[in-house]
Amino acid sequence: MNSRISIVKRNETIGPKQATTNGQATEMVRNREMVGSSRIGSTTSSSSQREFATFRYQQTIQNAFKEVSDASFDIKMAREIRAQQDLLVTTLRDRSRLAHLRYEGGVGTLLNALASDRELFDAELNLTRTKRNELLSLVQLYKALSGGWQQ
Repeated sequence: MNSRISIVKRNETIGPKQATTNGQATEMVRNREMVGSSRIGSTTSSSSQREFATFRYQQTIQNAFKEVSDASFDIKMAREIRAQQDLLVTTLRDRSRLAHLRYEGGVGTLLNALASDRELFDAELNLTRTKRNELLSLVQLYKALSGGWQQ
C-alpha cells in the first residue's frame, strides 16, 4: 500500500494533467525537457540572426559613407578640372581673335587662324564634357545621400 501512495503523490506534483502511471509522468517530464531545449535553440538562432542583421546594417552604413565620400571627391575634382578648362578656353579665344586680326592685317596666314579656331573648338568640346561630368558627379552625390533609387 505504501508504494501506491507514493505513485499518487508523484502524480499530484506533475501539474494540471494528472498522470495515472509512472510511465506517463516520465513521458511528461521528457516532453518538458524537449520544449526547453528547443527554446534554447531558437534563442541561439534568433541571436545569430540579430548579429547577422547588425553586421549587414553596419556594412550598409559604411557603404553609404563611402559612396558619399567618393561622390564628393569626384565633384571636387570635376570642379578643379572645369576651372582649368575655363582658363584654357579663355586663352584660346584670345589666341583665335589675335590670329584673325593678324590675318586681316596681312601679317598672319589663314592656316594659322583656322588652326587656332580648331584648337578652340576642341577645348570647348572638352569643357562641355567636363561640365557634364561635374553634373553627373553631383547626381551621384544626390543618389548617395538619398539612399539610391531603383532603375
